Amino acid sequence: MERIATIERYTSETKIKCTLNLDGSGKADIHTGIGFFDHMMNSFARHGFFDLSLQVEGDLEVDTHHTVEDTGIVLGQAIAQAVGDKKGITRYGSQILPMDEALVMCALDLCGRPYLVCDLTLDREVDGFVRELSRGEIIQKSLDNYGYILVVDTLEEAVKTANSIAPEHLEIVTANPFEVMTKIQNAGAIFIGEYSSEPLGDYYAGPNHILPTNGTAKFFSPLGVDDFIKKSSIIYYSREALEKAHRDIEAFAESEHLTAHANSIRVRFE
Repeated sequence: MERIATIERYTSETKIKCTLNLDGSGKADIHTGIGFFDHMMNSFARHGFFDLSLQVEGDLEVDTHHTVEDTGIVLGQAIAQAVGDKKGITRYGSQILPMDEALVMCALDLCGRPYLVCDLTLDREVDGFVRELSRGEIIQKSLDNYGYILVVDTLEEAVKTANSIAPEHLEIVTANPFEVMTKIQNAGAIFIGEYSSEPLGDYYAGPNHILPTNGTAKFFSPLGVDDFIKKSSIIYYSREALEKAHRDIEAFAESEHLTAHANSIRVRFE
């Protein structure tokens, strides 16, 4: 039985014709008038091994959302018609897909009862900053070579990762940032709350801006007054105090085969 469906839908905003073959080879003929949407539909067909023909005329002079929304409706109808009675299909499926700067986790139940939970943020803020800020070229190179977004399931995972990276700067923008701060062990400078971004520490707040970089916050602190102070250790033991500890000291020295060290303690009690 061929699992093929053709759906046509015409409204005042869009005219759509879609033909879907679920048992295809990944061929796609996509024309929606939206370049990136065409790219995504091509990827959908190619990676899903579907044959998909999609011709859309939408009121793009108004916006793209009618075209995208109505295409989704038509594609959903085509899938529902093509699968028919769903024989031979495993009802549940899941996939985790990392690709470049994106990570998608999807769980699907092909039950026929429509319900969607979507935790997804799509915006163009970073691209806007790159275009508008004075050092856009440097920003873009930094993002391309070193920038990434790490998505975690829990705040505990975020804290663990931050401590592993030991960043020079760490901004905590959470519901309870002061509580999270107490769990951070490795960071050069910690900025707490949405009104404490990095430039506050760079230029105005007061703490020294010479910070440990490249993960060295695991064992170094920011530059401070103590780094410019010369200190000496001062040790004093009375005979009574040393008498209580001398055998332990001799044992340590002898374990390192430093017999002269051991003897310098022992002779005081011979």
